Amino acid sequence: MNETEAAVVREIFERFADGASTRQIAKELNARGVPSPGSSWDRITRRASGWMRSGIRLIARNERYRGVVHWNTSEWRKDCDTGKRSRHMRPRSEWITRTDESLRIVDDTLWSRAQDRMRGPQQAPVRSGFKPKYLLSGLLRCDVCHAHYIGVNGREYSCSSHRDGGGCSNAVRVRRDHIQHVIVDPVKDDLLAPARIERMAAEMQS
Repeated sequence: MNETEAAVVREIFERFADGASTRQIAKELNARGVPSPGSSWDRITRRASGWMRSGIRLIARNERYRGVVHWNTSEWRKDCDTGKRSRHMRPRSEWITRTDESLRIVDDTLWSRAQDRMRGPQQAPVRSGFKPKYLLSGLLRCDVCHAHYIGVNGREYSCSSHRDGGGCSNAVRVRRDHIQHVIVDPVKDDLLAPARIERMAAEMQS
């Protein structure tokens, strides 16, 4: 066990259990220059740019930090029509679980406090595999850290790394109507050009 990293994990659990928000914890770690987990991976640069609230939340939910390891939790299924594979969670009754105290970083009391907080009314569920709420969500990239630009309200996109933990210095927000006008309108104009429509109609008839 890396005790330096273990101390960060314990701090995250303690701060979260004591009432700090995941965004606040991420900002505090970034302000102190604490390396995020992705800093030691052979990944793209943005993964080393800092902590985000989603990462804090995943750590606070990870049972490995209390010495519990699960196997057979999911399976990959192939769509017969598209050929794409997608991951599906298995029923918890099919999981294979064991306890390894050598992996434990937080005690059961601290774990329980964090999970009670996780189930609180102020905590939004972790979402994955959902459809983007805004047209360009997930398609825009920050020019500074290369993180995704995400819709922060009904009017603007913002760097997710800056918004969710202060890991990026880019505070520039882009108006949603403007960027969609710049990017989407030329595509629509090209697709609906009379000459293109005529060619498409001819191909369909043939």
